[in-house]
Amino acid sequence: MKLARVSAVVAAVAIAPAVLLPSYANAADTGQAPGTSVPDADPGQSAQDKAAQDKAAQDKAAEEDRIAVLRMLADPSTGVSVREAAQKAMNGTPQDVRHFLEVGQFDARYIDDRVRVFQILAVGGPGVQEAAKAALRGGPEAVKQFLEVGQFKARFVDDQVRVSQIYSAGGPAVKEAAKAAIDGSAEDIKHFLEVGQFEARYQDDRVHVAQIISVGGPRVQKAGRDALNGGPEAVKHFLEVGQFDARLNDDRVRVTQIYSAGGPAVKEAAKAAIDGSAEDIKHFLEVGQFEARAKDKAAEDAAKNTPSPSPSPSGGGADANAGGGQAVRPAPADPSKPADPSKPATADAGIKPVAVTTLQAAQSVGATAAPTVTPTVAATRPGTGNAAPVPVAGHTQLAYTGAGQELPWLIGGSVVALGAGAALVRTGRRRSSLEG
Repeated sequence: MKLARVSAVVAAVAIAPAVLLPSYANAADTGQAPGTSVPDADPGQSAQDKAAQDKAAQDKAAEEDRIAVLRMLADPSTGVSVREAAQKAMNGTPQDVRHFLEVGQFDARYIDDRVRVFQILAVGGPGVQEAAKAALRGGPEAVKQFLEVGQFKARFVDDQVRVSQIYSAGGPAVKEAAKAAIDGSAEDIKHFLEVGQFEARYQDDRVHVAQIISVGGPRVQKAGRDALNGGPEAVKHFLEVGQFDARLNDDRVRVTQIYSAGGPAVKEAAKAAIDGSAEDIKHFLEVGQFEARAKDKAAEDAAKNTPSPSPSPSGGGADANAGGGQAVRPAPADPSKPADPSKPATADAGIKPVAVTTLQAAQSVGATAAPTVTPTVAATRPGTGNAAPVPVAGHTQLAYTGAGQELPWLIGGSVVALGAGAALVRTGRRRSSLEG
């Protein structure tokens, strides 16, 4: 048993070199090629290489920085302040470029962002303006948050208000489209404000044009039909300008027709309107023509109610006072004939009754003591229309003022006239009785 173990140990020792030596030789062969050796490193050469490597790395970093700045300059959205700072950095050193990328661009961008907020504030609605002012009171983060989020939220609220306003002032089609937008999303509201409201308004405008045509004159109708045959711009122009020009032409024709059929006052007012402005023509058609017609009617009624001049009682008319204003002397009464009591004396006779009686009495009794009293004749003085006493030629004029020296003579003459009249009556009765 022991002999077997000894034999095994001897065998292992004998074959061990043969196994271990080939493995070591193989390991040595993999380290380097036979017959070559590595030289020792030079300390000076290593420093130069390191410096060269560092410079290459710096140049590469500087080039990458310049490329980054050039990308900013090429971006259309880059603000004015950022562009100015970037261009200044590019004209400087690599350190200036690096400082711009690390610090300068953010300072410049904050300035540009504030400018953008001010621009949005200038054109925004109430909600946008309020949010923009709050952002400007804050710092860079508040401004950035407004530009990225806040402005859109505030604009959505303002857009809803605008849609409501358009709904209130729009026609049927606009109202329907606005209601659908309010009930929809933010995109629906945006589409309505940018496109939908105009399409709906065009439909309402066409309806409006048709209504104007139905009540307009010939020229308005023609212009309206031409607009309907055109597009939205033609319809809009008709509603804003064309209908008024056409209506003015129709109104001028109406004024001309009224002028032709009107009276003097209407013609005068119509001519003034035609020579005036569009407002003058409108006022004439709405008010002036009726006022002028009323004037013509009043003048016509006044002419109908004015009486025609009646002929003069004497039959002579104006010729009765001809001949230099001298009154015609009436024929003297016959004293032998008694006066007709059924015919009272009137002013048309032209003789004062008392004076006539006095004269007749004086002539019948042959009184010579009493002065001759001249009868007066009522004559009209030319241009006055008032009757004035005119003396009979050859006699003294008697004044009827109730005072003066002739009054006693007048009373005496009256008494004599009464007596003479009584005598004439008695004489007439006697004559009648004798003839009977």
